[in-house]
Amino acid sequence: MLNNQIRKCFHTIFVILTLLLSNSTLFAIQDNETPLFDISLSARELSLARASHGDQHFSNLARNPISILNQHGFSFNFTEFLGIDYSSVVYTNNYKSIFYGINYTGSTIDTIQRTFLYDTDNDGDIDDVVNLGNTIPYAFHEITAGVAQKVAFIDLGVSYHYKLITLDNINKDHHLASIGAAIQITDFLTLTSVFRHINLKSNSNTFLKRTYPILQNAFLIQPSPSTKCFIGLIENKNEVSTRSTFHYSIEQYLGESFAVRIGLDHNRKTAGVGLKLYPFLVDIGWAQSRTTAFDDQWVISFDYLLDPE
Repeated sequence: MLNNQIRKCFHTIFVILTLLLSNSTLFAIQDNETPLFDISLSARELSLARASHGDQHFSNLARNPISILNQHGFSFNFTEFLGIDYSSVVYTNNYKSIFYGINYTGSTIDTIQRTFLYDTDNDGDIDDVVNLGNTIPYAFHEITAGVAQKVAFIDLGVSYHYKLITLDNINKDHHLASIGAAIQITDFLTLTSVFRHINLKSNSNTFLKRTYPILQNAFLIQPSPSTKCFIGLIENKNEVSTRSTFHYSIEQYLGESFAVRIGLDHNRKTAGVGLKLYPFLVDIGWAQSRTTAFDDQWVISFDYLLDPE
C-alpha cells in the first residue's frame, strides 16, 4: 500500500491538474502562444501533453536520449499536418550496459499545394491557411540517433539529429544535438533535464528546424505501478518567447492492459488511450488546436516489444 506521504503527493498533483484542465486561463495564456504541431510526436507523448519526456519509453527518443534506457523494441507512428501524411519508426536495443536507438520521421510528396498563412487581425495568431493553386515538390526527413547509459546514480544520454527539408527543389539541411541527465530523487520521484536542438550546423532557419535551442525539465511522479503523473517545464522560444511553459498529464492503467491519458499542453488540452497486447502496444493521441486555421492533432502509434513480459 502507498504510504501517506505518497498519497498526499498524488492527491495534490491530481487536484492541480484537474483545476488546470477545467480552466486553462489560470495563467492568462493567449491564443497566439499556440504550441507548434510537432510531427515527430508519438501518440503517447501527444496525449501526455509533452510532459512525459522524462519517462523511459523508446518513443521519447526524439526529445530525450535518456528515455531509451532499458528499452528494446520498435515503434511506428502516423500523423497528418496541413494535408501531408507523416510517418516515423523507432528502434531501440542495447549492447551490454549501453542502450542505443534510432528514430526516422519523414514524408515525400510531389503534389503539395503552395499555401500562405494569414494573420488577418495582426495579433500574432494564424487565422487562415489559403491554397495559392499551384503544386510544388516537398520532402521532410529527420533522423535521430542516440545512446544512453546509467553512470552511478545518474542516467546520461546524448543524441544527434539530422534534418533535410526539400521545397521547390531547394534542399535545406540541419545538424543538431541533444544532451540529457536524470536522477531518481526518491522511489516515486525522478527529475530529468534535457537541452536539445543544439545547432551544430545549419544553412537556414525554417519552421520545421526551429531557430532556438530548447530546455526541458520534467518531474515523473509514480505513486503506484498503474499511475504516472508528469509535470514538464519547457523553455522553447520558438513557441513562446517571453517565458517557459508548464505541461501536466496523468496516465492511469485500468487493469493491466488499458491506459487512459489526459493532460494540458501549455494551453491546449490533450487526451489518449493505450492498449497492451504483449508484445504489441497500440496508442491513440489527440491534442486540441487553439486556432481555426489548423485541425486538432491526431497520432496513432503501434509498438512491438523485443522482450515482452
